[in-house]
Amino acid sequence: DENQNLYYHYRNLIQEIKVMLTYEDAAHPNPGAFVISPDLIGAIQQDVVFGNDHNIRTMTIKVNEEITRAFQDENLSTSALPTFVNDLKGYFQSVNFLIHHVGECKIPFGYQQNVWAAGSARWVFEGAGEFNDPVSEAIEVADFMNDLELYTGDWKPDFIAFDRYERDCFGPAAVQNYAWTAKHWDKYLVFCKEIAERIGNAPIMLWQIPGGHMATTDEVLTNYSVSLHS
Repeated sequence: DENQNLYYHYRNLIQEIKVMLTYEDAAHPNPGAFVISPDLIGAIQQDVVFGNDHNIRTMTIKVNEEITRAFQDENLSTSALPTFVNDLKGYFQSVNFLIHHVGECKIPFGYQQNVWAAGSARWVFEGAGEFNDPVSEAIEVADFMNDLELYTGDWKPDFIAFDRYERDCFGPAAVQNYAWTAKHWDKYLVFCKEIAERIGNAPIMLWQIPGGHMATTDEVLTNYSVSLHS
């Protein structure tokens, strides 16, 4: 219902694109890129899984009204604006169009997906009581994305970004779910590959890969126990 925020969102995005384009030169024909609204898609799916989505996929969103107002107030012509569906799918299509149109097709962009989108991140572990098969997990996520029509249409994104978790995986906030071995990384990469292929063979950006490390004997350890977590 907060359509004023949607209006600000469009204006902010337009202004960011305008600034980004000022960095274009012969050596930088693509002056920047966007990872769009990190965690949004994963959080929506997780809310659907847990029944907390408040019908976000079907509620009315005043896409056409607010993007038109934003274009007018940013002194952009509205003559090229398509008519979008006033719902979540239309919102995503409007963002895709805006970046393509205002960015003059010079700014690559993509949405981001989470390892925990279908419920939690514990599916990578054996016997976690969830999907342990990365392909099954990927199908659930890709089907959700395809239902939102994120990677369809004339303005579809250029890549998909996958997060893992940004914190040190040996730290107390991450160790239970994200202290992965090579076996778990293999599952995660299969998960990424399967999703990217199922949404139209989108190129993959691995993003938010943490700087976890093996602690050395001369480190000052204040955040976690080296004897338990390294």
